[in-house]
Amino acid sequence: MKRMAWGIFVIVFFLFHCATSRISVSGSKPTGGESYISCLARGMRSLENKKYDEAISALQQASMLKPDSDKAYNFLGIGYFMKKNFAEASKCFQKALTINPAYAAAVCNLGNLQFETGEVDAAVATLSKGIAEFADYVALHFSLGNILLHRGEIDEGFAHLARVMELDPGYLGRAKSFSLETSASDIPRTEIFFRYARLYASVGNLGKTLEYLGKAKESGFNDWKRIRQDDAFAALRENPQVKKYFE
Repeated sequence: MKRMAWGIFVIVFFLFHCATSRISVSGSKPTGGESYISCLARGMRSLENKKYDEAISALQQASMLKPDSDKAYNFLGIGYFMKKNFAEASKCFQKALTINPAYAAAVCNLGNLQFETGEVDAAVATLSKGIAEFADYVALHFSLGNILLHRGEIDEGFAHLARVMELDPGYLGRAKSFSLETSASDIPRTEIFFRYARLYASVGNLGKTLEYLGKAKESGFNDWKRIRQDDAFAALRENPQVKKYFE
């Protein structure tokens, strides 16, 4: 089964902004040198600007100035990942978790890295363990849901994506570039599209429901009686634009 490089980019895009708002201004500052917080901020800006060599250099300095910084190692791991230095990235994520076992972002990053390097079972185990500890952490459910879909486990995968919708209804829309619409799993695209329509219908998002019903139809889906029978469509079933699919 072909893999897609998506997970870590979600973490970079979303957690970058979350982490910057929580950085402490404390830290070491050698005489005449740059402070930990300055190095960390510079490294994170470089990640955002896709200047990965600069990011790695700055974050290495941050980790030397503050060896117990889980954030420095987590973001250094992202820098290495983007340079495809997966061995160093793994070491950094694991170092971040050694410093702070409750760092959910690093758990998610490690799981995504394992998936990217072909350790699918390890990725599922890492993310599942993360969810057991951080049940409401949206990115963990998003990553695990997508990996399970790649493995062809459609019910389990969409159960986690449904949890994403419960926790943050806008998350899937922001992360749509990393969806599995064109994945190479054995799940038919018709079913993938219908399940996405079902997911959006369950939270009353008419626009996205219609979008995915349209994609399902274009790809050959024809089992429209499921709209009448599935409670997930209850809120939108009487909408004329939805009814046209099963009348």
